[in-house]
Amino acid sequence: MLKNLAMFFVLWSLLACTKDVAVVGDSDEIKKLQQQLADAQSKNAAQNNSSVTLSSDQLAVTPPAQVVDDSFLKNLCQMIKSPSLQMELAPYLAADTTVRPFLEQMSSLVPYANNCIFKRKLAYEFPMDYAEYDFGNFYVYASVHYSRDFKVENVILLPSQFKLKFQIQKLPMRDQVTLTTLVISLDIPDMPKMPTVLMRTPYQSREGMYLWYANETVLKGRTLVVQSNRGTYSSGGDFQWLETTKNSQDAEDTIQWIAKQSFSNGKVIAYGNSYDGFNALAASINNPKGLEAVIACSAPANASTDSFTEGKMIDKTFLAYLQNHANDSSSSPRTLDIIPQWLDMNYLAKADQLILNQNLLEWQDVTTALTDPDDKFWHERSLYKDLEKTTVPMLHIAGLSQDQDGRDTLLTYNHLQKHSAFKQNH
Repeated sequence: MLKNLAMFFVLWSLLACTKDVAVVGDSDEIKKLQQQLADAQSKNAAQNNSSVTLSSDQLAVTPPAQVVDDSFLKNLCQMIKSPSLQMELAPYLAADTTVRPFLEQMSSLVPYANNCIFKRKLAYEFPMDYAEYDFGNFYVYASVHYSRDFKVENVILLPSQFKLKFQIQKLPMRDQVTLTTLVISLDIPDMPKMPTVLMRTPYQSREGMYLWYANETVLKGRTLVVQSNRGTYSSGGDFQWLETTKNSQDAEDTIQWIAKQSFSNGKVIAYGNSYDGFNALAASINNPKGLEAVIACSAPANASTDSFTEGKMIDKTFLAYLQNHANDSSSSPRTLDIIPQWLDMNYLAKADQLILNQNLLEWQDVTTALTDPDDKFWHERSLYKDLEKTTVPMLHIAGLSQDQDGRDTLLTYNHLQKHSAFKQNH
């Protein structure tokens, strides 16, 4: 099996784990457009990553009662044609949104603006909206991320020579908890059954970045399935950081569901970067039928060595991270500066209540476990023992620079080389 997957792995390893978006397509014009839009989006991402405090819209999302106004989507073509694009954009944008990335993305489409037609709204699940535009010789797919007051916070535009189909499913797991699942596939008559790339993530509601993965999957002949972890986006249940049992069961249930769909040939690749990489590793635990391989980039696999909690210490951003994935989103995230009280374990254990006025069970479990390296929490939040028994081929990828989870990836690989019954699969 490894030989059959070798070429697939080589191609993916070149592109899959980089933050830069690679360009695909047969048309040089489309390639140029895609690169321009990717460059603009990378600048936007760099600006967004500069702050410690995460946006309140990265919290587990409860869809608001009202439906978002479609005027931004419907007027996008007219705005691209306008000589005063920045003024046209202003009324739609959230107060803290940086205008420049929007201008750069949309300006790339100005030469083709006269052909721009809003075709259809593809899918909507607050805070994400998806739409299709016809530019004559090519399509452009837009994902729009809205703030809680229905203002635009981010837009990603993906040019494509092919029509795409977007579907949002509420997929029930074995315990009847439903997980929000986005399916992106080619929209062509008599579409042949294709392999599927499965990405499971707690970040699906963050700025629509997963639309770019369609660039490297759907436009290369695979279906993309993006599923939100429990307790994130509009999925049911509670988010539990690096939880293994339900996570692996959810992945297994989803892979079985994929195998029954008309778009699927039964073959699934689990892929992910960072936490999504942890999810990809967890998908292999029960050796589900149809899971052909795992590609895990910079993936944590063991809570005790994770960058948030390694060395009997705790990263100051971890409390904000947990709050941003808690179902109770009643209080806004706050920057957690280093203060003397962090040295006091009694204060640390109550920081969720004292700073955020919330009771975060995950925070309490972690701070309790910090005092005991053999606490059951660390054993329950580790994939090591289960990965030793999996027969699914895996590609482990770590970066050489600025890779938050690179160390964890190397530790996982070395552990499996020593203890896995199937060393040749790693």
